[in-house]
Amino acid sequence: MEKIPSIILSILIVGLIIVIGIFMVGSMGNDLFSDDLVNSSSENILTNYSETLLQTPTTSSATTPKNSWLEFDGVNDFVEVTFNDLNFTNNSNSISLWLNPSISDTAYRDVIFSDWVNREGNFVVHYNSNVLKFEYKNDTTLFSSQYNTLLPNEWNHIIIGVNNTHSLIYINGILEDSDNYNGNVFYNISQLSLGKDSSDYGGSIDEVRIYNQSLSQSQITEIYNSGRIANSSLPSENLVLWYKLNAGEGETAYDSSGNNNHGQ
Repeated sequence: MEKIPSIILSILIVGLIIVIGIFMVGSMGNDLFSDDLVNSSSENILTNYSETLLQTPTTSSATTPKNSWLEFDGVNDFVEVTFNDLNFTNNSNSISLWLNPSISDTAYRDVIFSDWVNREGNFVVHYNSNVLKFEYKNDTTLFSSQYNTLLPNEWNHIIIGVNNTHSLIYINGILEDSDNYNGNVFYNISQLSLGKDSSDYGGSIDEVRIYNQSLSQSQITEIYNSGRIANSSLPSENLVLWYKLNAGEGETAYDSSGNNNHGQ
C-alpha cells in the first residue's frame, strides 16, 4: 500500500477535528435554547412600567403579574391615601411590608408615614445609614424601636408591631428589637403616605399590610414564608389595609383589604 504523505495526513486530521467541533457546538446550542431553559430564564426578565401614583413611582414587574412592586426615586415619588381613620380600635397594631432600599444616607427617608406633624396618635417608619427606625407617639410619650443593619439593595421582610407593653421589629420572621412600651395605643390618622416626607424614600416597596391587632409568631412566619406574592390566604382578621402594589399600570394603589383605602 502506498504511504500517505505526512502533510496530507495532517490536513485530514485537522479537518476531522473541525467537523467534530462544529457538531459539538451545534448540540450545545440546541441545549442552550431548549424550551425548558428559555421558559426558565423568561421568568427572571424584568419589564418596566410607568406608574403615575403621584410623581410616577415606577412599577417593576416580573413576567408573572403577581410578582411586582413599586420603586421610588428618593426625590419626589410617593403614594398617598386620605381617609377618616384606619379603624384602629384594639390596643395593638402591626405593619407588614417588603423593603429594598436603594439609597442609604444620613437623611431620614420615610418609608411609611402618617400625620407626623400632629404627632399624637401617629407613627413614622424611616430609613437612614442602614438603620430602620419606627417611632410612635401617643398622647403623652414618644416611643421608638430600631434595627441597625438593614443593608441597601436587598429585599427584606419587615413587621413592626406595637401594643400596650412593647414596640417590636421583626426582620425576615425574626424578632430583632423589642422595647418596653407603657401606655395606650391609639391612632388619629387622616392621611398615610408611602415614601414621602421631608426626605423621600429611595428604593422598592411591596406587599404593604396593616393590621388592627398584634400578630403571633406563627402568623409572622407564615407571612414571611409567603414571599412577595399577593396571597389572599394569609391572615386577614383585622386587616385594615393591604396594598399588593402589583397593578403594573394606572394611577391607583388598590386596597385589597375590603376597606377601600385606595392610594394615589
